[in-house]
Amino acid sequence: MISKGSTPILTYPWPCITSSLEDALLEEEITWLDSDYDFLSDAAREKYKQHDLANLAVFVMPYIRDYERLRPAARYVLWLSIFDDYYELCPVNELALIRDRYVNVILGKEPNSNDIGLLRQVAQFRKEVLNFMPSELLERVAMDFHDYVTYGMMEEYPLKLIKPKRYPSLIRLLSIREYAIGMYPYFHMVDLAISYALPRHIYIHPVIKHIKRLLSLILMIQNDFASLKRDAVRETEIMNIVLVIQHENKISQEDAYFEAIRLHDAYVAEAVALHRNLPNFGSDHAATDDYICHMELTVASTNKFYYSVKTKRFAPYAYPEPEYEIPLYKTIS
Repeated sequence: MISKGSTPILTYPWPCITSSLEDALLEEEITWLDSDYDFLSDAAREKYKQHDLANLAVFVMPYIRDYERLRPAARYVLWLSIFDDYYELCPVNELALIRDRYVNVILGKEPNSNDIGLLRQVAQFRKEVLNFMPSELLERVAMDFHDYVTYGMMEEYPLKLIKPKRYPSLIRLLSIREYAIGMYPYFHMVDLAISYALPRHIYIHPVIKHIKRLLSLILMIQNDFASLKRDAVRETEIMNIVLVIQHENKISQEDAYFEAIRLHDAYVAEAVALHRNLPNFGSDHAATDDYICHMELTVASTNKFYYSVKTKRFAPYAYPEPEYEIPLYKTIS
């Protein structure tokens, strides 16, 4: 194990700001958990109340300055996190159907009366986003949510079933976790925060997509550092970058940690270089530059959350185990 005090905190060349809205939605979060998340066990809901996920939205999007924009961002981070936890071990054929159901709700289909409350939260998230942004933004959210499930969760699932426990290669881990970390769908909250969506020709530009990929991998490493102690004792967890590097190279956990830092710092350096050398986006160049600056703020500020004394999400045994069972989800179409 890594010795206490031997690991440095990740640092960034980007600013890190503090929001004035910290704790603003804690009471609402508890209400959401006690109402629409009643499909979870009491024990799981109590654990989520200790995770401080509404405040994660405050850290991820510290530049949101009003409650009405923060609410959908906080609602989103909660339902996306619980979706990830709840369906972690859902069989792939079932998850594909469930994925499509959630995509349809993001795009405007109303939940059925017998759907679990998670879908009601998704529908409410959609309504709140539409107060500020056009429906095209939700189309992008839906597409990235689809890819997060398909290329992230569904790729992880068979690896987690292998017995005895076996870690993937580093290259395989990176190709999956780029999606599974869930930042592609969540980066769209930048649009909500600054009331600006990248024009399509810029949104799909390879340089912009590559910057997002690098920032997603950086955030993945942040997450894996924070959850290392928890992941080391979870039987189904084989997707932590430190543990993967340790087993692939047959080195100590501490050496693996520092190798992950080396990768992290290389991703940061590449993201900085790309931002400094953007293509000429004409009249949209200044707005694109500002958009990237806000994504960078997200990276630097999210790192603070992992060192928050409030969240218990990354403590060993404070993480709800997957509770999905097929009979609980009878209506998928």
